[in-house]
Amino acid sequence: MTLTGSHRAKGGTVRVEFDVSQTLRVSSVRLGGDFAGRIPVGQRARLEKALEGAALDREVLLTVAKRAFQELEVAADGFSPEDVAAAFMAA
Repeated sequence: MTLTGSHRAKGGTVRVEFDVSQTLRVSSVRLGGDFAGRIPVGQRARLEKALEGAALDREVLLTVAKRAFQELEVAADGFSPEDVAAAFMAA
């Protein structure tokens, strides 16, 4: 099943579209929104890949997003791991 969620972050809207399995794991993650032009496309693709396989659970997604932001050195003003998790949970 494909789900879409959005969240209004300090720096604008964060949108996520993803598939969810019967075991509530996310796959085929696509991030978009106002922040998208502020980080390189390759970095966004790696962030999407890092989120794949995570459980559809706010705390799990937040932990995965925080780790990915740190490892990938994501620096997008007004866009945080908390915003990513909130967009998923709005779906």
